[in-house]
Amino acid sequence: MEYLFILIIRLFLLFLAYSFIGWVCESAYCSIFEHKFVNRGFLTGPICPVYGFGALAVIGLLMPLRDNLPLLFVAGMIITTVLEYITALLLEKLFHMKWWDYSRYKFNLHGRVCLLNSIEFGILSVIAVKLLHPAIKGLVDNIPSLAVILLGCSLAALLLTDCAITVHTIAQFNGRLSQLTALLDEIKAKTEVYKTLAQQNLSAKLEHLMEHENTRIVEARETLERLKAKADLLETRNKLLVRRLLAAFPDMTSVKHQPMLERIRLTIKNKK
Repeated sequence: MEYLFILIIRLFLLFLAYSFIGWVCESAYCSIFEHKFVNRGFLTGPICPVYGFGALAVIGLLMPLRDNLPLLFVAGMIITTVLEYITALLLEKLFHMKWWDYSRYKFNLHGRVCLLNSIEFGILSVIAVKLLHPAIKGLVDNIPSLAVILLGCSLAALLLTDCAITVHTIAQFNGRLSQLTALLDEIKAKTEVYKTLAQQNLSAKLEHLMEHENTRIVEARETLERLKAKADLLETRNKLLVRRLLAAFPDMTSVKHQPMLERIRLTIKNKK
């Protein structure tokens, strides 16, 4: 039982190692094109879990093909492409967000995967099986059992905390997008009411009617100003984690509230 527990932790450490390598590759690639450092990851920590799952899947399934490079490349490309598509679909369903979009690339499928990325993943699969895994597995296997347990449990706690914080932040952000959309719809409706009341007031001829309409105009104006102030407050509550997610995923779109997401993105940009 203890042997199995340690084996699972060593596997978890391999997962973290490949997740970290994936984060380094993604962040370096995006940073070069953005001309600034980009923490390219769904989580705050320096890991991209999809790379960890992808690497373990490729290594677990394709080790028998390690001496057949063409077949290893094609099989690795297929496995990682399927994994990326499923990951994109799950993130969209869970968070109502589309985190990346390859629609501008040729030979893409629903913007979730594309041929260029699949080829890159195929190359990385070959590198992982032929070069990375033997070296990384050797390092992990040489860690003493007690150190493995302590290290694994500590990193698992950090990972779970990171996941909880990230999911909570995204849930709050989605709630804020929904609130802002409702507020702006109400502001639009109140603005139309205000305009109508103003026109009625201008055309009114009886003094008591004008006094009554003036009161309604003042009330409508005050309501409108309160709504705008509340909307401005919500827009400016751009937490650090939200800013990081928007920077890490510049193509991220909201399934339900895309106009509001663009408005918040513009607000953040103007504050820089």
